[in-house]
Amino acid sequence: MRNLNPGKSRVAARSTGLLALATVLLALPTHSRDLVTRETGPRQLLITYHCDPANRIAFREHMVKQGAPRFEKWKREGVLQDYKLLFNWFVDADTWDMLAILSFRDYRDIDRWRLIEKSSPGGLSKEALALGLPRITYAMDLFWQAASRTRHRDPAKSVFLVIPYVYYPASSLDEYSKYVDGYVVPQFDQWIRDDILVSYSIYINRFQTSRPWQAVFVLEYKDTESFGMREKEVDKVKAELAQDPSWKALGDRKLQIRSEKETATAEQLTPPQ
Repeated sequence: MRNLNPGKSRVAARSTGLLALATVLLALPTHSRDLVTRETGPRQLLITYHCDPANRIAFREHMVKQGAPRFEKWKREGVLQDYKLLFNWFVDADTWDMLAILSFRDYRDIDRWRLIEKSSPGGLSKEALALGLPRITYAMDLFWQAASRTRHRDPAKSVFLVIPYVYYPASSLDEYSKYVDGYVVPQFDQWIRDDILVSYSIYINRFQTSRPWQAVFVLEYKDTESFGMREKEVDKVKAELAQDPSWKALGDRKLQIRSEKETATAEQLTPPQ
């Protein structure tokens, strides 16, 4: 049948195309990559905490009821730009029981945190210190992060996978950055588009000498079910990306670039509502 109104059809086709483009753009994660962040001091601290298994229940309960509100207060007061308190799902002597991820708006705010540390090591009160202790503090730079544009995160359901790495040589941040840009980020972005991941953050240790972590990946899965699909999603996305020779070449070399350390699966502790 002859189209009696070709102008209207072109407008409709254009609208359909714009809608499709908008849908694609909406599905893309929002990115932040900051490779000039080292012009000032590190604005992230990652603190690991350990407790005896007999104290885990009391330590977790204390951090939810008294500890997390303290960190929330420091955020309201501007000492912290943001924070996350992650509690390991399991007892694991090789990792940590709790991990604090602290972000500062400006490096000068570290001075305010140092004052807190004088009376509250690792941000813990005397009561908390009787149950668990801070062990290692890493001064880090947040180099890569992305979050879903379409899914509102629910901290009560999120599952965090924390993966530390060392990379070779330790002095070659430029080479490691090329690896993360070309091999890691494309996978993580696809996991977000597939609605498996809610967000990811990648931290680089500023002072690496004799430190067990040089880079840390923090992956936030939307819920337990999505986390359970991790291996299936990894295999699917790798098969898709392997069609790109440059991506595959980086993957073939990854064992020469980095080594994975002990991972931990965790939940986020938030103040009582």
